[in-house]
Formats: sequence, C-alpha cells, structure tokens
Amino acid sequence: MKFAHEFQAVLKAENFPVDWVDSAISYGQLKKCIKRVKQELAQLGLQPHILNHLLVTVEGEKVFRYSFAGNVQTVCPKLVFLVGKDGIPIHAQLSSETKLYLQTLAATLQSLKRGGSISSESDIDRLELVESSDTASQLVDLDPTNEDEEELEMVEIPLTADSEFFLILRNEISNLETLQTKEEAMMQKSITELGRDISKAASPSRNLAQTVSKTDLYRWRQIFDLYIQAGIFFSSNELDHGQRDSATALKQLQWFSNQTESLGIRKCFKMKESLIALDKFLRLNMTLVQNMKFQEINQTAMQKILKKFDKYTALGARTAFPTLIAGQPFLANKMSKAICFKVSNELLSVIPQLADYLCPVCFDISYLPIRLSCQHVFCIREAVVMEADSGNIDHALANFLKKYFPAEVKAKQKDNLRLAGIDAYGESFDSKCDVM
Repeated sequence: MKFAHEFQAVLKAENFPVDWVDSAISYGQLKKCIKRVKQELAQLGLQPHILNHLLVTVEGEKVFRYSFAGNVQTVCPKLVFLVGKDGIPIHAQLSSETKLYLQTLAATLQSLKRGGSISSESDIDRLELVESSDTASQLVDLDPTNEDEEELEMVEIPLTADSEFFLILRNEISNLETLQTKEEAMMQKSITELGRDISKAASPSRNLAQTVSKTDLYRWRQIFDLYIQAGIFFSSNELDHGQRDSATALKQLQWFSNQTESLGIRKCFKMKESLIALDKFLRLNMTLVQNMKFQEINQTAMQKILKKFDKYTALGARTAFPTLIAGQPFLANKMSKAICFKVSNELLSVIPQLADYLCPVCFDISYLPIRLSCQHVFCIREAVVMEADSGNIDHALANFLKKYFPAEVKAKQKDNLRLAGIDAYGESFDSKCDVM
C-alpha cells in the first residue's frame, strides 16, 4: 500500500478528533507541488539525473547548493549555482539550453556590477541574483592563491513551485505545533484537577483512627506502584532505556490496566470518587498515547514527503529542511516529557511511597525516626548504635509516618517491642510459651 493511502487509513482507523485530522500533513497536496517543482526544473534543463551528477564534487568543488534562507517563520528555499566569468558552472555537463540560461544570468550580474541596467522587464521577473565572495567560498574549496577566485560568481535560479511546497509544509507544521500546545494545556489542567480528586479520596483524615477504614490510601499507593513498574512512557531498563514510542506505550498502558483489574483494586475501593478518578487517570494516559501516535505518523509523513521531493528533484531538501526546523516542538517530542513530569509532581506525589521512608540499615520503615545532625534519618533501634537517642526523634516525620503508613508503623512498633524483649531476656523471649 502506498504511504498516501496508508496515512489516510491510519487517520481514520485511530478515531482521532476531527480537528486533529484537519491539522494533519496534507500529503496529497504536497505531492502535487512536487510535480510542479519537477516540471519547473525540467524547463530549465535541470532534471534529477543532471543535478545528481552535479552533486558529485570534483577536487572539493560543488557546482550548486540548495539551502534555506530566513528562519522557521519565513522559510525561503534558494537554488544557487557557482559559475565562472563566462556563466558556465564549474565542471558542469549541462545541456546547451541550460548553459545559455546560466550565461544570461551571469551576464546580467556583470552588467549590474558595472552599473549597467537590466536589458528587459522579463529579466526582472525571471532573475534574482546573489553575489558574495564569502558565500562562494562556502560552495567551493578555493585556494586563496588562485588567481581565478575572483572570477567565480554565484547565480540564484528563481523557482516558485518549491517555495509553495515549503510554505504549505511549514504552515502545517505550525498548525500541528499549535494543536500540540492546546492539547498539552488541556492535559495539564486535567492532571491538576485529578490530583485534587485523588487527594480527597486517598488522604487520611485528621482522626488517625479512621485513616485506614475511611480512605483509599493503600489502594492508590498500589495503583501508583503498578504505574511506576509499567514505565508506560519512559523506561529505566538497561535494554530499552529512554522514551518509548506510542506502540510500546500502549502495550504498557494495557498491562497496567489489566493489572489493576486482575488484582481487584476497583472492587476494593471504599469511595466512589476513587472509581471516577481511576477512569479519568486511564483516559488521561490514553489521550497522551493518542497524541504520541498522531505526532509520529505526521513526522513520518513529513520525512516521506521530503524523501519524495528529493527523489523527483535531487535538490537534497531532506537534510536541509529538518535542520532549519530542528528544536521545534513538533520534532522534539517534548509533550510526553512535560506531561509525565506533571503526573510525577502533582499525582504520584499525592501518595507518599514507602521506599522514600526506609531506614538505610534495616530497610524497614524509619519509625521512630531519628534525624542526625547530618540530616540522615534512621529508625530508633539503628540510631542507638550511632549514639543517638529519643531526644533526636523527628516528631513531625513520626506523625507523618503514622498518618500515611499506619499499617507499616504498627508492624514496626510490634517488631521493635519483640526485639527489645530479646535484648532484655535473650533469644528465648521470641520462643513460644511451652505452657500455653
């Protein structure tokens, strides 16, 4: 299947919103522009096989260069030939008509340099000449001692169809960037609202006795732990480290969703707000995956159309144009990074994770937490060995741990009592009573 048909099929199959589809690269229209560029070059005797031949440098010299002036807002393609005093491109094997055309351009340039006038109005319409010894040195590796250096001129070939092609492409990239900015702002807003919803459903009440029984704190901690394990958009694994593509992200998102179902987390929710919040969270991630998919297929469309442009013109735009727009949001894939950063800061941080509060010695929760002068925190049993005592307890942190990790604190307290009994009465303290 040709890419044009495949591109349209994907746009329909993915059920993208209408405004997304309207902003997609108009691949068919750009193909028509390429045909006009090809025809325009052919009229000048600059068929692809001729330009391909001229691209081969001889002794470091290049006959022509296709580049872009201006900036990302005002893209201006330029086809420039390096010619001698007689108007003939150096080392060029062109048709007699093309040579005559370039000689006419060179003659007009010489006339202007001598203070003369352009011979006819048609010359004004057809010619746009560029003269610069500095620019000429960029096209050809000249020997400073070469007496003929000053005889070389740069002549710009006026084209119109290529300007139309790149104007359309640049405007569509601009539209895609506008759409991306709009979608990112909407998702950022959704994350902030979702953060408030989860906080209400999961944050412990001020009455610590109701902490476990009245909130979904532990369910959301389990959900976020699974989410981190999934690594939906970014992987920290050695084999596939870095940002994921949309297909892999979708696969990981499906794994995360399946895990929440198989573990029965939905059935364990105690607050209906949590069910609503979980559905919103899944939709948010799916929206980001869709945005990634839409970006990827449009980036592929841009690469394909530039490849086709070069195939039929041999101008080498596939290298020059992406360099011009490098760093633009459309190519930089910054959206997923920004959204994941927001999720980490405003959603995952709502539910404190146990791994952030473990004692570095016993690898259990740091309760009662002893904060040393160096600000390191240990549980009280390990800190005693370091000549710290209950006077070093961080009471604010102790209350925080009671509030957000009540089950772990209770288990730690029980274990501390058991270990204290062993210290006082020996290993037999931990044995079962024979009488009982």
